[in-house]
Amino acid sequence: MNTVLCQLIRIYEPRNIDWMGYKITKSNPYTYHHIVERRYGGKLTIENGAILSRKAHDHLNYLEVYVPEAYDDWQRFFRYINAKGTPLTKEDYEIIKLITYYETKYKVRRTPRKLEGYKQKKKVKKRWK
Repeated sequence: MNTVLCQLIRIYEPRNIDWMGYKITKSNPYTYHHIVERRYGGKLTIENGAILSRKAHDHLNYLEVYVPEAYDDWQRFFRYINAKGTPLTKEDYEIIKLITYYETKYKVRRTPRKLEGYKQKKKVKKRWK
């Protein structure tokens, strides 16, 4: 884990839930999200970071491509949390619920299996004669 992510965890005390409401587990660890992407000059700093789990990070990348309005809502929320500089409150968790609800209006799956799109192939049962 990089030192900036460790500092974010010490400051914001996420208690095993990331900034998008995903649970942190051994199979879904913390990751550092650049609010301003590196390719656009974003630096590895506390002010430019968000605490996300691996699944949340994948989900956010999916939103960036397929539902940019929802992606922008999350980015605004991350900036708001960084400006506060304190651990998430009950009100912040309510905002997370609202943004998540907004995503459902666009039929976005909470944990995308593939970044290519929504439809998954159906399993076909083979019949043996």
